[in-house]
Amino acid sequence: MEKNRAASIPNSPIGYGILLSLITFLALLLAAEIAFRFTPVCDSVYSTTTTAADTVYRCRPNREVFLSAFWNFAMQNKVRVNNAGFVSDLAFDADDPRPLLAVVGDSYVEALWVPWPESLAGRLHQALSPDYRVYAISKSGSPMSQYLVYAQFARDTYQPAALVVVIIDNDFDQSLPRYKHNPGFHQFVGDGSGNLRLVLTPYQPGWGLRLARHSALGRYLTINLGVQHTHHRIGFFLNPESYYRDPSAAGNKAKIRDCKPVVDTFLKRLPKAAGLPPEKILLVMDGMRPDLYDDQRLAQTGETFTGVMRDYFMNAAAGAGFEVLDMQGIFAGHFRENGQRFEFPRDPHWNSLGHDVVAKAVLSSPFISTLRQRLSHSCPER
Repeated sequence: MEKNRAASIPNSPIGYGILLSLITFLALLLAAEIAFRFTPVCDSVYSTTTTAADTVYRCRPNREVFLSAFWNFAMQNKVRVNNAGFVSDLAFDADDPRPLLAVVGDSYVEALWVPWPESLAGRLHQALSPDYRVYAISKSGSPMSQYLVYAQFARDTYQPAALVVVIIDNDFDQSLPRYKHNPGFHQFVGDGSGNLRLVLTPYQPGWGLRLARHSALGRYLTINLGVQHTHHRIGFFLNPESYYRDPSAAGNKAKIRDCKPVVDTFLKRLPKAAGLPPEKILLVMDGMRPDLYDDQRLAQTGETFTGVMRDYFMNAAAGAGFEVLDMQGIFAGHFRENGQRFEFPRDPHWNSLGHDVVAKAVLSSPFISTLRQRLSHSCPER
């Protein structure tokens, strides 16, 4: 017995070295895990799985989530995920008799980096309450195709009286799986007859991600440092303006050809998905940043992929009866007058000022004036 036990223990210098290295490595991991539990490491929003039975991508409900970014936790915020699984200080109530303004979008609407009262939806709710309530139905990473799913979810669950949809520059190509693999979201796929149909790519987090969610060290590496996206982060850190500079339209003719049907299909299906006519839907188009901070570069945006797609989208939307709010000129004019940028120094999302300018533009739009007039004459149908 004693001989067998002795034989199981490494008795060579190499064996002892390997064992010692393994013990040291595990001890360092444990020490790092303990240390990072005392730092403001970003929590996970715990995105839910999406399947054929549950197709609406959202977050685990009823949680407060502490967020931070970068190696030194330079950006920090705390948000609440409500009962419906969306970031909002409001609990969504399908039985609330007040008319609803639903706001649909991606991370710009979800607004993880500003306090909810300072977000677009939060500001709209404060301005329109108590006559209206405002629900933000959004998830970071959503493309334009996913907005149809969220609009239908709002229709089926809360019956909104009106809808605001925020359109971002990457919404066009990321609606197609050939340009981005997007688990959890619906994207457009050709049906073989020249039309596009919505197809869900199911999302099921792997064991590595599930483990990292419960580890402070794992979250620091994957969320704060984003080790899986190191090349993107380095590029943005070294030169954020050139890194986000839009590619030319001339070099992206095939992509433009692919993305125009995305716009056409989205605009055609949106009224039915939302259960609303086009005149009760406001489409907010983000400005092209950082181009709009420089008049010379702004004048050249029409020659870029995003510039072409923005113009195509806005013209098609106006022709289909939607009201379109273009933030380009509004942002540019505000910057000329005040010299303040609308995004974070190390993150392209709207900062509090950006949300404020967009909210004021929405509230000053004919769309909101009509909404208020409708309420003063008669309650919108629920």
